[in-house]
Amino acid sequence: MSSSIIRRGLVAAAALALTAVTAMSGVASNAATTAPPSQAPDPFIRPTTPTHGDGDWNMLGKSTGLTYKTALTPTSAWNTVKYNKIYKTGRVYPSKCGQPKYALNGSANIRAWHLSYGYCLNKSWVGKVQAAGYKFVAPTWVIYSKPFQTPCGYANGTRAFYCSASRGIYIPVKPIIDRYKINARHNLVAVMQTAAHEYAHHVQAMTGILNAQYYRQQYVLNTSAKDLEENRRMELQATCWASVYVGTNRGYLGVTPGGRLNDYKWVISHIGDDYNPPGAPRTHGTRVNNNWWATNGFNYMNAGSCATWNGSSSIVA
Repeated sequence: MSSSIIRRGLVAAAALALTAVTAMSGVASNAATTAPPSQAPDPFIRPTTPTHGDGDWNMLGKSTGLTYKTALTPTSAWNTVKYNKIYKTGRVYPSKCGQPKYALNGSANIRAWHLSYGYCLNKSWVGKVQAAGYKFVAPTWVIYSKPFQTPCGYANGTRAFYCSASRGIYIPVKPIIDRYKINARHNLVAVMQTAAHEYAHHVQAMTGILNAQYYRQQYVLNTSAKDLEENRRMELQATCWASVYVGTNRGYLGVTPGGRLNDYKWVISHIGDDYNPPGAPRTHGTRVNNNWWATNGFNYMNAGSCATWNGSSSIVA
């Protein structure tokens, strides 16, 4: 697949996907009747058909007004992704917000849930962004029911995504309602991780990482394989940062033993390109690597734990 397709296509994940993961990356939908080997069996009934649900579009070339060829250099772009100052800011402190008290069963509640959760994400990330020397700007949350055109392309109503051109996080309601009907508890954890993943792309935008990554794909990297690896580093970092937020707020969000921890572990271990349709580009990394980075973020709760550009090619495969 050409680099232009990767750059302009769905680079996404819903982050993660939770049913979803990125635009072209898949995620098992809630799973089979048996739990992963690493977990004790749980009572949650999950669908058996994998799906490639939510995702993000990080189309930086449109509507931003930036001339990437002159705004960055190969050296400055590399320094931005590999040595970004946010990696040295330490632990991401909890927002101390509890789980929003809205059932994810309708547009109004889904909107209220995300606005509440987004406010809490701001509380945890503003200090890290500012400590790294960058300007913090809260993103816009767009909760929508019908497909429409955005500055980054057509929102088809099936995937969540982040659009840097509008600083917007776009959340379609239908996939959430559909999952709610199947398993409300599991859906809650999926939405929690997806929203935090899309927000992590906004953190990447504020800290220059998305610009630098896009520049490298367009002007530095010269093969589709290298473009795809660059995209996976970006997506796996967003997955890791999403888990940093959930991890540092685990007590407030109920992601604890006896609570939502088993569901959460299941979700982060069932995200990745493994669930993509045959022949789809590998934009988000394997299920094993998604789980590794997510677990790393959840356990260490440190912005520097997600410096994916410091990892070997195998850990972002």
